[in-house]
Amino acid sequence: MGHPPTATVWLAFCQGQVAGMLGYWPTDPSDENLHIPERSARFSVFGTREWARGRGIGQALTQHALAHAQASGYRYFETDWRSADPIISRFLPRQGFRPVAYRLVRRIDPRVTWANGQIEDQT
Repeated sequence: MGHPPTATVWLAFCQGQVAGMLGYWPTDPSDENLHIPERSARFSVFGTREWARGRGIGQALTQHALAHAQASGYRYFETDWRSADPIISRFLPRQGFRPVAYRLVRRIDPRVTWANGQIEDQT
C-alpha cells in the first residue's frame, strides 16, 4: 500500500486522565504470515484502565480506529489474543473480530531445561 511502517495510536481521556488506548500498524503478507491478506492492519495495544471499564470507551476507540484504518485504505484487520484472558476474549468478538487460526503453546519451566533425563544415584 505504500504506507510507512508507523503505528497509529488512539487515546481516550476521561476527566483529564488517559482511560484507554488502541494502536494499529500495517501488516504485510509474508511466508511466515500466510493468513494475512494484502491491505491489512494489525490491531494491538488494546487497553482500558480498570476504573474506566464498562463505559464504552474500548468500543468507541475500536470503532473509531477501524473507521480510520478503513478510510486509510485498509480492508482487513487482524489481531491476536490469549483465549485465557476473559476480558479481551469477550471484547474482541463483540467488535467483529473472528478467529482465523489457533496456536497451542507449551511453556516449559526454564529451571528444568538443563535436565538430561538421567537420575543420579543418591546412595
